[in-house]
Order: sequence, then C-alpha cells, then structure tokens
Amino acid sequence: MDLRVPAGAYADASGRATNAVSYEFAQPFNTLAPFAKLSFAGPVDPLGLITGPGTMTLEFDAVLDAPLRADQIQLTAGSASQFLKVSGAGQKDRYTFLFTPPPATAGGVTFELGRGVVSSGGIPNERNWWTFGLATP
Repeated sequence: MDLRVPAGAYADASGRATNAVSYEFAQPFNTLAPFAKLSFAGPVDPLGLITGPGTMTLEFDAVLDAPLRADQIQLTAGSASQFLKVSGAGQKDRYTFLFTPPPATAGGVTFELGRGVVSSGGIPNERNWWTFGLATP
C-alpha cells in the first residue's frame, strides 16, 4: 500500500492548504491466502498412478497461525494415518502422512482442504484440492 499526499493537496476544514511539503508512505502487507501443494512418494505404475501405500507431503507457502490437524483434510478413498508436522518453528508449515489406498481400485482419490480451515497472518486459505489416480491390485 502506498500513500502519497502532494504539497498543497491537503486542506483543513476552512479550505486552506495545510501541507507545504509532500508526504509519501509505503506499507507492505500480505493479502494472499496460504496455498499448499500435495505430493506423493511411494509406488506408482508407468502412468504415475498410485499402486500402494506411500507418504504424502503437504507443503504450505506460509507459516500457519495454528497447526493443521489430520481431521481437517478430507479424502474420497483410502485412509490417512501417521499425520505429523515436520517443519520447525517459524518455518513454512509442512506435514507428512501415510496414505493407504483401497485395494482393487481403478480410479482416483481426492484430498481436500476446505476454505477457511487454516490461516496465515489472519488471512484464511481458499479451498485446495488435489486428485491422484489409483491402480491398486
């Protein structure tokens, strides 16, 4: 945010100019909602489809105001366990968890972090979702 008041631009209630010099002020601020990316490390087939359990890593681009909880992430198939915050204090938030896909599944799984679930600097996140293909035996 920038504020500029040129010389002579400000007048008091009687209409007289009260600033003989110009003033400039700048204050940076963050209006960007925290954003996250989700990645999978585990067995995949040649097409990149998940074929077995593996580690999901959820990385935010900001330090969150409060830690994320496992129950705040929704998924449409399989299960999540061993949820752990792996970033240090003052670092951008980063979490890992074990994703176990359902057996005998051809399709996909969507992970969702609903709007307003987390915040950074008081600014809530927008809805984030990620879809991964599944091809489990």
